Amino acid sequence: MLVPAFGVALCAQPQLARADAMAGPTIDCKTASVAMTKASPSPSAMKANETLDQQFVDAMMANSKMVAAMAHIESQCGKDAKVRATAQKMTESAQMEQDQLKELTEHAGG
Repeated sequence: MLVPAFGVALCAQPQLARADAMAGPTIDCKTASVAMTKASPSPSAMKANETLDQQFVDAMMANSKMVAAMAHIESQCGKDAKVRATAQKMTESAQMEQDQLKELTEHAGG
């Protein structure tokens, strides 16, 4: 079961060690708006030679990476504590989702 990209990660034991590793680079909050715009989704062509499963995994991975990037920016530069806390949870959730998608790649023929 995939962890939803938005919302709280659904796991019995939080991966606290991973949270430090996922902190990512330091964000220059003066340019956070530009970084957020760069992380936003843009249309991408599916590869014609990929199966539907491969296309799904690739598209979901791209989406999850975008969510993680935007959430990281918000968690570092946002003004509202509740929004920042939610963004941090979303960053962690997105990383778990990416780990699951990487595992699916072999099943999707990637």
